[in-house]
Amino acid sequence: MQIISGERRGAKLIAFDGQSVRPTAQRTREGLFNILLGGRFLSKLDDLVVLDLFAGSGALGLEAISRGARQAYFVEQSFDAVGVIKKNVQKLRFDDSCRIIQGDCLKISNWLYEKADVVFCDPPYDKGLALAGLEAMKRVGALSDDALIIIETRKSETLDIPEAIEVLDTRRYGMAALTFCRYR
Repeated sequence: MQIISGERRGAKLIAFDGQSVRPTAQRTREGLFNILLGGRFLSKLDDLVVLDLFAGSGALGLEAISRGARQAYFVEQSFDAVGVIKKNVQKLRFDDSCRIIQGDCLKISNWLYEKADVVFCDPPYDKGLALAGLEAMKRVGALSDDALIIIETRKSETLDIPEAIEVLDTRRYGMAALTFCRYR
């Protein structure tokens, strides 16, 4: 795994070695950022705040920082995965623009940080956690009013999208599906 573009292009990331975390494939991550920054949704990440929910190794949030995002918040439950995120943040020298929140996103009771403009929601596949995680973040005030949300699921997984979420686009990459959406 490596940073694809931006300030730290080509920097190798420390991968999580374990079964509990499934990092987004490099091809999928590249496709995600090409779509995200292709002009339809955004043209740049400059000065935006991103939330990497179910962060794993932190690759999505770190890619966003490399491409100009001002701040990234990483929410991750696994103690070991949090250690990997910390190492990657330090390796890339992004300490000033990254904050790691260890815990279950479904149990966060208040949000003391900036609201996210872009949310990467990449939960474990087939557990039905994506929408529950997003609803928890909305409830505690972690999302800006017009936040762009990208959900990664297994392509065979069905998302029961509530009316409050507008689906903007869906793309498939290998075994993954990316759903781009916003709360209405």
